[in-house]
Amino acid sequence: MIHAFLSGIKRFGRASLVATLAVVLMASFVGLSGRPAAASAADCQTSFLVFTDPNNVGTISTHGDIVRIRKSGIIGQYTSGRFEDFAISGLQEITLNQATGKATIVGSFVATSPDQQSSFTLRYTGRADLVANTASGRFHALNGTGDLKGLRAAGTIAADYLGNFTFSGADIGLC
Repeated sequence: MIHAFLSGIKRFGRASLVATLAVVLMASFVGLSGRPAAASAADCQTSFLVFTDPNNVGTISTHGDIVRIRKSGIIGQYTSGRFEDFAISGLQEITLNQATGKATIVGSFVATSPDQQSSFTLRYTGRADLVANTASGRFHALNGTGDLKGLRAAGTIAADYLGNFTFSGADIGLC
């Protein structure tokens, strides 16, 4: 599977590499199995749709089997829950070991209300296994402004890959 993944990267070029990694790694925030969240978390989650910013794929460096992508843009929006329609915009760092298919991601974004009067920062970390199509991660939300002043939350992220460098998932614990 990794060989096919890497062949596709060569075919589509660097921008696709970054977009593919960002998408796969955004799924890194919990399994791709689509399992429902635990009952206690079911009441406290916010769904999202995110993808790599095509205007900012980041800086790519390769050393042997290790690919690092720095300052790659991530954009999208929350699609349900308390923060429905908040716009997402931020940056992430990705490290992929091409030999093992394992990757890590660290990033943050600002989520801004539709009226642009409120926002918060969400920081996240995750690990992905591109061979097994599994991933896990955590987030911390803070620095609320406007109606969200004092917002603090922490939890996990679950996402599914939709194709075209897009992920749909939920921040479990963000309410």
